[in-house]
Amino acid sequence: MTMTDAINDDRPVVGTLDEPGQGGVRTDRPLRIAYCISRTFERFQGTYGRYCGQARLLRDLGHDVTVFGVNREMKLPADEMHFGIPVHRVPVKSDSWGGPKNFLNFRKMHKAILSCLREGKFDAVKIIGQDLCPMIPMVQRSLRIPVIFDAHEPQIYGFWTGPRRALLPIIYGLEKRYSRMADAVQITSNWQKNKYETWGCTDVTIVGNQPLWDERIEEWPAGKFDEAKSGGPVIFGRLGTVYKGTGLDELLQAFARVFEKYPDRARLRMAGKVAEYYEEEFARTIAPYKDGLILTGAYNTTDMPQLYGEMHISVLPYLMDANFSHINPSKFYDSIGNACVVVMTPIGDMGEILGRVHCGKTIDPGNIDTIVEAMSHYLEHPDAIERDARTGFDASLGEFHWKANQRQLEETFQKIVG
Repeated sequence: MTMTDAINDDRPVVGTLDEPGQGGVRTDRPLRIAYCISRTFERFQGTYGRYCGQARLLRDLGHDVTVFGVNREMKLPADEMHFGIPVHRVPVKSDSWGGPKNFLNFRKMHKAILSCLREGKFDAVKIIGQDLCPMIPMVQRSLRIPVIFDAHEPQIYGFWTGPRRALLPIIYGLEKRYSRMADAVQITSNWQKNKYETWGCTDVTIVGNQPLWDERIEEWPAGKFDEAKSGGPVIFGRLGTVYKGTGLDELLQAFARVFEKYPDRARLRMAGKVAEYYEEEFARTIAPYKDGLILTGAYNTTDMPQLYGEMHISVLPYLMDANFSHINPSKFYDSIGNACVVVMTPIGDMGEILGRVHCGKTIDPGNIDTIVEAMSHYLEHPDAIERDARTGFDASLGEFHWKANQRQLEETFQKIVG
């Protein structure tokens, strides 16, 4: 498939909004919408679920959506179809979160994506992340197309160390300048909302990371917790790409202590692609208690109901670093939408939500003792597992359901197109 075919073919909308997995009444005004992201847009990436999910929600309303990514290592197909949505990757080599040497590559990236947008004749564009925010005025002025800026990962360059950190004020200054030009801004947490509104951005709204109809369950899984309540294994877990800096080391150390105390009952379910640089270290780390682990490699988002169905408690010990401190992660919504208790650090709005919904326990960032304490609580009080999972699941059917995201996306895109 050529890039032109990917943009211009006539694709049927999947189902109607009155069928299972759909949201309501179809839009009266279908739009041609482009999503632009500086990632390779692969299924194992943390941002994939958010933006592929949004594209699917818009497509199911009747909109024509195309995703433009970047073929950073020149190893992936230029054109693919994801859930019926065309994805085109522009051929520009660049490193993820690279230093100043990447700036020229970013300019090439901007021009290549702009060329695709010009050919596609879109009604609205979503620009995703700091790498692409300089494109906002380019799209508005040269193509006269309204733009939504999406900043799910507001401080991605917080991972930088050493002399490169001196450039952070410049990067955040550019983000402030360009985000204020956007016709609308969409984010995931109240901290982010306050940040962009303080900067003077227009129409700032929260769009969550809730799982879609084939990524979650819609009915309570009767009997899921019976064995755990009767003294059987309690299965903790974490789904997602396995790499350092996400609290994974703390989770593994905590589980080692819990497994030593409860070898017949404590189990840890992990699924996700292991980053290449971490494979050997990860294998060494888990070796002492591998009998208590259930491991699966990379998975598709539509595998989540099965994988979470094999878990009771989702443990998410994010660190309070520059990148994670202010986001509401998709793994929280994935967990409660698949009837799992959540044990996690209070990043973003999670402290407030966990305290209000009573769907799990908060733990202190980087504090292994508090992780052990939370895990031990549920092993010693197994009746609490089903109770907390049920309150979270009920919230996922209301306040945190994907239909709320669909309504917000539709409202904002129709508003900026005018």
